[in-house]
Amino acid sequence: MIVARITKRAFADQSLSGRGAMLYSGRWHSKGTPIAYTASTASLALLELLVHVDRNSIPNDLMLLMFEIPDEFVGECTTLPKRWNATPHAPYAQRYGDRWAARGGVGNATLALSVPSAILRTERNILVNPLHPEFGRIRRVSSRSLAIDSRLFG
Repeated sequence: MIVARITKRAFADQSLSGRGAMLYSGRWHSKGTPIAYTASTASLALLELLVHVDRNSIPNDLMLLMFEIPDEFVGECTTLPKRWNATPHAPYAQRYGDRWAARGGVGNATLALSVPSAILRTERNILVNPLHPEFGRIRRVSSRSLAIDSRLFG
């Protein structure tokens, strides 16, 4: 599976470390749980970025990173927790992601977990567990500077 992540150039080498998630909570994790969010497509990664930043403060040093995760290490969230798509984030989805990450490869815990995007429910975000024993199987396949077309902002 090929996944996309957008990050500042300075953080490109550690973009899947989960360090940001250690500092801030997100839809699928509580603050302190190391999870890296990726998207199934570059366009979804861009949408996920745009809903979280003010359009006047979008960094001009963004990178689009593409990674390959072996399919056999990607699980799918098939039973969604209640209010998984609530804004602000509901604790149910956060606990779900925290429990998945805490298993870290024990039993049937996967390296990555496919979850629906709250922006477009037909699209998927892929959570990555940087503490999983198979984390080294993820391979960066490309990285490039990202320029966002100003027409997106009217």
